Parts: sequence; C-alpha cells; structure tokens
Amino acid sequence: MYDAVLCDGHMKANPMTDDITLFANDFIAVKEHNGYTYAHLTRTAGRLVALLPFRGSGVEQHYLARVEVCPAHSDDPGVYSITGGVRPNETPLEAAARELTEESGYQAAADEFTVLGEVRPTKQADTTVTLLAVDVTDKVQAAIVGDGTRWEQDAGVKWVTYADGLGIIDPLFITLMARLRGQTWQSEQNNSM
Repeated sequence: MYDAVLCDGHMKANPMTDDITLFANDFIAVKEHNGYTYAHLTRTAGRLVALLPFRGSGVEQHYLARVEVCPAHSDDPGVYSITGGVRPNETPLEAAARELTEESGYQAAADEFTVLGEVRPTKQADTTVTLLAVDVTDKVQAAIVGDGTRWEQDAGVKWVTYADGLGIIDPLFITLMARLRGQTWQSEQNNSM
C-alpha cells in the first residue's frame, strides 16, 4: 500500500492505490480508502504482538498481566496484556522475546512461544496482532526494563487467575486466555484418544 502525495498543498491519492493519508506522524497515520477512514500504525507497519506468560496448569494456571498507564484510557494505571510492535526485519516471535523481557522481566527464546493465531482487534485500524503464549513456570523474573518511554517507567506486572482475567477490559488479554485454554483442551482431547 502506498501513501498519498502532497501536490500543491492538497492530498492526492498515489496512482498505485486508492488510499489517502489524511494525517501522519512517526507513530500513527489516519488514512482513507474509498470513503472509509481508518488508523494505521506507521512505526510498526500495523504489526503487533500480544503475549500471555503463564505458570501452572489447569485450574491452578495463572496469567501475567501488565499494569501501566495508557493515556488513551486514563492517567491512572490499568491492567492490560503485554504488547509491542514488530520492528522492521523482525519476526513476531523475535518481537515477542524482546517484549517479554522489556515488559515482564522474564526471558524466553523465540522457539519457546506458542503461536495462538492472529486477530484484528478493531475495524477502525488495519492492525494485525499475533497472539503468543509462553510458559514461565520455571523461569526467574529479572528487573523490568521497559522500552525507555515515560509510559513504561512506573509500569509493572501482576499474576491473575482465569476468573480475574475475564474482568480485564483489554479484549486481547481475554482472547489470549481463551485461545490458550482452547488449545490446551484440544491437546488434552487428542492425547486421550
């Protein structure tokens, strides 16, 4: 997809696409496609990862949630999934390993993650999120370093049960838990046959 070009002070569609960029900065662009306006994450080319570190199994399983300020929602800390952008020339698995360390203090190699599929969390953006889970039961948590932004300076994490996780207003967190539970259930069914 190509952006629009500025000609004589007016936005014109690039001949290669119908999309017009109405606004853009280093992080986000507002685009229009055949009259439909949507957001595009320019910094990550619309590619994100959402992570669900977990420990234990069955009813004893707990999930790691991120506690941080999200200015789009409130100036007070909220509970969210661990997310991050996929950098250019980086795979979603590599991004997951980096984000896990930055935002939780746990370390895992890319091949330790279980891919739970992809979602497009809203029709108002062209963002695709790769969902991943990782078992950190036997891992030691180091200090949370964050990515250096002021929003992550006072951020932390907390363990939640499945029931508590269902009350988190982040739909990515709920989807991660449901997909992990579904995959675990399917695996148990296959192993019992």
